[in-house]
Amino acid sequence: MRIRPAHHSGAFYHVMLRGNRKQVIFHDADDYRELSRLVALSLERYQGEVHAFCWMPNHLHLLLQVREAPVHRIVHHFATLYARYFNDRHELVGHLFQGRYKSRYVDSDGYFLQLIRYIHQNPVEAEMVDHIAAYRWSSMRAYLGLTNLHWLTTRCAFAYFDGDRRRLLHFVQGSTQGFDPWRNLDHRGYQLAPQQATDTLRRACWPDLNALLTEACTRFGVTLEDLQSDDRRRALTLARCWVGQQAQSGHVASLTEVARRLNRSPAALSRSIATNRKRLENVKR
Repeated sequence: MRIRPAHHSGAFYHVMLRGNRKQVIFHDADDYRELSRLVALSLERYQGEVHAFCWMPNHLHLLLQVREAPVHRIVHHFATLYARYFNDRHELVGHLFQGRYKSRYVDSDGYFLQLIRYIHQNPVEAEMVDHIAAYRWSSMRAYLGLTNLHWLTTRCAFAYFDGDRRRLLHFVQGSTQGFDPWRNLDHRGYQLAPQQATDTLRRACWPDLNALLTEACTRFGVTLEDLQSDDRRRALTLARCWVGQQAQSGHVASLTEVARRLNRSPAALSRSIATNRKRLENVKR
């Protein structure tokens, strides 16, 4: 019986899936887009977050953060759906992926940042493109503001660079020489002696409620007084819902605490979040 590593809510993982016998797992743009759609579906279902990704012709990388659902449940969900889609579309049978996925627990700020660099450098290292921004199927173009992916979370990585795209790009273009993303793994692909992520990494991803309210004001073009007022304009309603959703998913504050700061009842705010869930998916993270 396979023994899975201990699960921690809020943990970060580097996940890799490879094609069976190193075969290609994408034939065209429709395949790449379908995997992205299915990953987004899995994230919504299991409340996970992706901080970086790269879909390569015969393998894929994810920097994945989990909540209550463990990493294997999220990966198994989108991988199974994609394998079924791929075989049906291309009239194939058998396993698409080679064995189980690899996963490495991200236990430090340095490892998180190295993965941001390593994952995005894959197409350059494979000599598929000359510049990381030229590759369509990674999260780098979203980080540079060239495309918008509602299911990608960028705030964690940007927190290390004060939100400056040029600084982040300069870092990502640095050398990956000597970096082994699979160090300290046993023969099954599990990390030996996993530890909790550092407080610095958690703070970078989960600001306090004051910082979250400030970010909401900037993002939605409103003031704190607007958010705390009785004004029920759509933009303000969406901003309040976004604060509540982010506070809960990032363990920043309880919905009761958010409601108190926004002069609302927890029940009303909870109903509003549920009503506006689809609209919140289109808010850039």
